[in-house]
Amino acid sequence: MTTGRIFGYTLKNGTTKYGYTLTITPADPLTGKYPQVTKKGFASERAAKSAMLLHIKTVGDENIGKSRTLTVQEWTREWLHEVAPNLRPWSERTYRHTIEHYLIPQIGLLPLTKLTPNHIDRMYRHLETKLKPVTVHRIHRTLRTCLLYAIKKGHLDKSPLERVTPPDRRSPRRGTLSVSDARRMLKWLKIHRPTSYMAAFLAVYTGMRQGEVAGLQWDDIDLDNSVIRVERIRSRINKKDIYGPTKTDGSQRRIVVARLVVDELRKWKASQKAILQEGWSNKSCVVVTDDGIVPAPAAWANSIRHAWKELGLPVVTFHDLRHTHATWLLESGVDLKTVSQRLGHTSITITADIYSHVTDSMQRKAMEKLEAMMDGNEPLK
Repeated sequence: MTTGRIFGYTLKNGTTKYGYTLTITPADPLTGKYPQVTKKGFASERAAKSAMLLHIKTVGDENIGKSRTLTVQEWTREWLHEVAPNLRPWSERTYRHTIEHYLIPQIGLLPLTKLTPNHIDRMYRHLETKLKPVTVHRIHRTLRTCLLYAIKKGHLDKSPLERVTPPDRRSPRRGTLSVSDARRMLKWLKIHRPTSYMAAFLAVYTGMRQGEVAGLQWDDIDLDNSVIRVERIRSRINKKDIYGPTKTDGSQRRIVVARLVVDELRKWKASQKAILQEGWSNKSCVVVTDDGIVPAPAAWANSIRHAWKELGLPVVTFHDLRHTHATWLLESGVDLKTVSQRLGHTSITITADIYSHVTDSMQRKAMEKLEAMMDGNEPLK
């Protein structure tokens, strides 16, 4: 929204004059700066204000005209350019991929103000034949955010998404491993892919995300008190390691670990210090190769794929190891709130939604115990 301010100034002869400055939206997509226009020479503050309000209306009419010719392609790119400085690198990359590979090919040539619910519905139906539900829903979220920003900037009066049914975001249930299968996988990795072994070991026994394991440093581990602090994530984008904050504020957490995890970390630490010597420090990443190289997290996923293929195990991803940990906890009777805090979810509702199949099973077992306890007792009067 274009805004303005009135100012007064004094000429050399002592006469007071007035002027105004307009700050015009949207920002220039190339510079990121908002254009400004200044007019001077008004005899009174009232005259300056009247002229300013008329100028603002004129600018508004010009912006409406611009919006009629602005295409979805132009707007999505302009929007991303404007919000990119406030995004995490991985988020920006995801947004850019969504815009360039899905939104622009499907609806990019349409004028922004001519985008209708029918256009969006057809796009979703088409994408649902090719992509997973979770991917289509991510495209929906990106478009929703982009259109809401267009309203804020005055390019749209309302979003066409208001009359669109959001795509189903349900995805197939995540894979999990039994305790015996997880041990077999870890044993194979320890022999054939030792660096990936430690990454997978931490995921299985702590429930940490891949980026959290990648960003873990020895400074974050209190072996004496069996606590791991999750402080940051690490991702590799375009062959460059980028460290950043955790996924959400709630993802920064303390994880109490079992004795076997402490023992394994002590051995891993001692081995690293012996090999790297002066090259080792408390700021070193925990999961590194024997020569101290910080690996790409994607390498761990490849190692896990090799493991389940070689051993004939259920198909799992690295992220599924986190789900395996959570499932074990719930099946062991750990309460949902504790599991949620351990995983770093922003709310217990997220945990309950993801693991509804596990908690439903737990409730059935509880009801069976209740029925068994009440069996044979006199009915309530």
